[in-house]
Formats: sequence, C-alpha cells, structure tokens
Amino acid sequence: LQNIGKDLSFKTPDVPSKLRRDFHLGALYNLLDSKKGKVSVSFDVNPPFQDGLRYSIGSELLYADCLAFRIGYMRDSQPYYDAFANLRDGSSISEERIWVRQGITFGAGLKLKSADINLAITPSRSPDLYDGEKLRFGDSKPIMSFSVSTKL
Repeated sequence: LQNIGKDLSFKTPDVPSKLRRDFHLGALYNLLDSKKGKVSVSFDVNPPFQDGLRYSIGSELLYADCLAFRIGYMRDSQPYYDAFANLRDGSSISEERIWVRQGITFGAGLKLKSADINLAITPSRSPDLYDGEKLRFGDSKPIMSFSVSTKL
C-alpha cells in the first residue's frame, strides 16, 4: 500500500490535497542461490490502470552477500499538476496532465555490517502529448538517486 498517510496542503487551491492511494502487487523468484552469489528476477504491477499501464521488471545479482548490481525496465503513468505557459499572452495555468516515466533502470548497492549504500538511475518523467501541441520544452535526463540506510 502507498500514500496511506494524512492529506497535504498547498498554497494554491487548484491542486488537490489528497494523494492517490495505490496498491502494488509483485513477485520475486531466485534463479540462483549459492554461497558466492544470488540472481533474482522480480515483477510488479500497480493497479488501477486508468492512467495507463504501470509495472516494473528487473533482475539483481548479489555477490558475496555484499555487492549488488541491478537492471530493469519500468513504466509508470500518474497525474501531476504543473504550470503551463501561453506564449501568446504570457499567462499560465496549472492543470492536471498525465506524466509517463518509462525506460531502463540501473542500480548498484553495497551492504556493510551496519549500513546499506545504494545508487539508482531511473528515467525522468515527461508529459503525454496533447493533440494540439506544437512546441515542447524540456529535457529528459535520467534521475540519479543515492541512499544510505543504517540498521539499528
């Protein structure tokens, strides 16, 4: 389950104060499980699909229960509220659009005695095209994330 906490508050009243509650369903299968390493594959889906199909599939190689390498593919579509500029009169509006993130994902991790260190590269999101759009600005560089988690 995702987004089961309290509502949010924003400065502008045209942005909803509730996050969509989501349900993820997935499975993991170990292809190889030896003393030197493990290889696993996983798949998950994220219904409902009213904004498009949302899923991910991936594989992880864990060497010596210490060093991990990951590769996968993801597709996610969600509504976001963003400001759009009208180039003719300089006005802007904030409206809901469906944004899509899809592509290959990469990751690496290091497990230490008291901490895990992870690096991930995922695709950035970009809006679905409207029928009347003629011009779009934006870059779609991948997103790099870094995390350190400790064990208590």
